[in-house]
Amino acid sequence: MTDRSPPRRPPRRPRALGEELRHGWDGLSARLAPLTARLQLIIATLRLWLRAERALAPRLGRVAARGAAKAGRRAADRSRAAASRIRQGLRTAAVIAAAWLILAVDRLHRTVRGPAVRRLASGSVLASAIVSLAALVTLAVAYAGAQVPPAAGALPTVVVDAEGRELGSLRAQAHDPVAVDELPAHVVHAVLAAEDRTFRRHRGISIRGSLRALWANLTAGTVEQGGSTITQQYVGLLTGELRPGLSKKVEEALISLKLERQLDKDTILQRYLDTIYWGRGAYGIGAAARTYFGVPATQLDVNQAATLAAMIAQPEQLDPAGAPHTLNVRRVSTLRGMAAKGWLRAAAADDAIAAGVPSAFGGNAVAHDVGPYYLDAVREQLAAELGEDAPFTGYRVEVEMDLDLQRLADQVIADHLDGRADSGALVAIDPRDGGVRAMVGGPDYVRQPLNTAVESRRPAGSAFKPFTLAAFVEAGYAPSSRFRAPREIDVEVPGPDVTVTNYGRAGYGVQTVREATTTSTNTVYMQMVATVGPEAVVDVARRAGIRSELPAVPTITLGVGSISPLELATGYATMAGGGVLTEPRLIRQVVAHDGTVVRRDEPRHTRAMGVRTAQVVTDVLTRVVESGTGKAADLNRPAAGKTGTTDEHRDAWFAGYVPELVTVVWYGNLDNTPMDRMTGGALPAETWAAFMSAALDGQPTDDFPTPELTGLRTIDRVQRETKNAPSRTAGRPRGDG
Repeated sequence: MTDRSPPRRPPRRPRALGEELRHGWDGLSARLAPLTARLQLIIATLRLWLRAERALAPRLGRVAARGAAKAGRRAADRSRAAASRIRQGLRTAAVIAAAWLILAVDRLHRTVRGPAVRRLASGSVLASAIVSLAALVTLAVAYAGAQVPPAAGALPTVVVDAEGRELGSLRAQAHDPVAVDELPAHVVHAVLAAEDRTFRRHRGISIRGSLRALWANLTAGTVEQGGSTITQQYVGLLTGELRPGLSKKVEEALISLKLERQLDKDTILQRYLDTIYWGRGAYGIGAAARTYFGVPATQLDVNQAATLAAMIAQPEQLDPAGAPHTLNVRRVSTLRGMAAKGWLRAAAADDAIAAGVPSAFGGNAVAHDVGPYYLDAVREQLAAELGEDAPFTGYRVEVEMDLDLQRLADQVIADHLDGRADSGALVAIDPRDGGVRAMVGGPDYVRQPLNTAVESRRPAGSAFKPFTLAAFVEAGYAPSSRFRAPREIDVEVPGPDVTVTNYGRAGYGVQTVREATTTSTNTVYMQMVATVGPEAVVDVARRAGIRSELPAVPTITLGVGSISPLELATGYATMAGGGVLTEPRLIRQVVAHDGTVVRRDEPRHTRAMGVRTAQVVTDVLTRVVESGTGKAADLNRPAAGKTGTTDEHRDAWFAGYVPELVTVVWYGNLDNTPMDRMTGGALPAETWAAFMSAALDGQPTDDFPTPELTGLRTIDRVQRETKNAPSRTAGRPRGDG
């Protein structure tokens, strides 16, 4: 018979110990090479991220400030959004790299547990095993030490005024809990489509979802998808954004993993929907539904649900009233995502897309009894500095508001507005420390959520003239200088000349600068600008605290640049403070529930103009209140101020101060239509006087310092032809009253 057994292998030659170790090392190295390369790449990525974050963090923080200085609030919002996209991309990439590192180390650990371990004798291989084990132990210790914070709402943020009196809570302004099982399926599906389409499958973190979101955001040029899971977002809401960076993201990921083991998916989703901020003071899906659409969350239709879900990423920037086009892009993406997942029929999605952004209410969820606009500004500042979605849970926010002055401001605006304009604003600042003592941004916070005190920028009219006066004095000229004061004057600019007239077409013959300020004579101030140059006026205003864009044109003295009431109050506070700019402050400090001071805002002082310049301006402005256009603001005590009225009575201002308090009042229509012949010397001056009289009642009277005029030169332009500096651009001149 034929032997069919396989041939025997030759006997194996015993290997020497060194050869055995080399053979084992070569085999193990081949198996470890791909993982080692991956680890090196991931570690390099993490290092690059850390360097990039350290380098970019302070620069990105200044992007919004530069945007605000160049083009006002809209540019600042675009700059913040750009900075947010960069941060989001970096953080998402870092989280992905960290997750890959965890998985790679875990796989490496499993790999070296095979037969090769029995052949390990090399010190290098043993060291690799120890490093892997140390990495795993480190992650295990971090995971074990990660603490799941208490549910949101357990420790509400309390806001107190300068005297420690409670004003309300930012966290619990509007809260209407709704159980997940009571919501229509399309509401839940809309949220999942917008924020976390794999929520039901992942265990707290999703590498695939982070990659998809990063790619979608980079290709779209906007925040189309969030990089974090709903679980991670909820953890972020609980922990806040006080420690931005990679370490915080890794901590959130570990807490998310632990939270998923403690709670079921519906409970996590319930708490998430009950916690997130939807803008306009609304927290949670229930409050959001009533705030924007006036219906319970259980009655939201598909289009409304998709709209609310689309707003989650950036509720303030995606408000239907302010950004319908940007919101629509997110809304359409959400509806298509619902259809792609099979949660919504394609025809229904198309119908909702064709319907457009649904009509939303113009109100807010709730209004505090006192200072709703002030608290709205505080919430905006906290959100900008601590994170858009930070719930501020458990904090005590001490603000610079004086509760008595705030109540007075609310009442004074309500009493004087009386239907004569759509809106009004009042800002009161202590020039000594920059504390904003009171702020009103409109007639009714529920009906008009726009805070015109900080968010609206309008031409200041002749209330801007004190900055021209300051530039004139800085140039070495005395307020006794004389100019012709005709009823009108031509300004040479490219194209047709611009004719500037005095209010009421009044002519005054010859006037000193002091007299021209008292009567608010436009034609004299145009000659003053020609003397010092419009660039000097803009420079003074900038140094005094005006951050909005200002055109360097001759008519700048008539207030063609648009600014906010808060900015104008800051500029006047600089003059009241002897030429020292003290940055306005809403927040004094933020204290955690354990007593830790999270942040503290100290007064910041900067010398903006000379003491004599500020004192001369103040001395001239006292005559305006005593016997000029602002005599309706006379307090029977030393006070300085200036009226401002723009063309066709579209804006009416009065800005004034005593040594210890600066107050600015503005009235106007939100659509910029003319008011019924309202001037700054009428209703605004009356409102200012009513507020200041009550605010200063019982307070000692302080005099302004007498300015030293020695060294200032008196010029006389009466016998000369008036020379007007040409300008590249010019807007329509604003009149005054």
